[in-house]
Amino acid sequence: MNLLHLSPPTHILQLTLAPGQPVMLLHCRAGQRALLEVLSGRLWLTQQGHSEDLFLQAGQGLTLQGPAVLYAGADGSTPLRLRWVQEAGALPAQPARLSAA
Repeated sequence: MNLLHLSPPTHILQLTLAPGQPVMLLHCRAGQRALLEVLSGRLWLTQQGHSEDLFLQAGQGLTLQGPAVLYAGADGSTPLRLRWVQEAGALPAQPARLSAA
């Protein structure tokens, strides 16, 4: 008997934020992994509970282990386009971390 192993389902959002538009809240639940990619523009990003902000350019991204709450906004004068990919399956619990992709 053959068993089919499927990867956990994913949720994919493509977002566009205009300069001056309010920041977007992004949630990553405990045990969840997420990938944030900058498709165009410049991203201003901060993580709740962390004092340092990140700035990412088009072509850059990060992976995240939840739980975490992120605040994302367009930095500069051009619109920001993002891809936010979340795995729906639970992962072993680990502290939230940001890392350059």
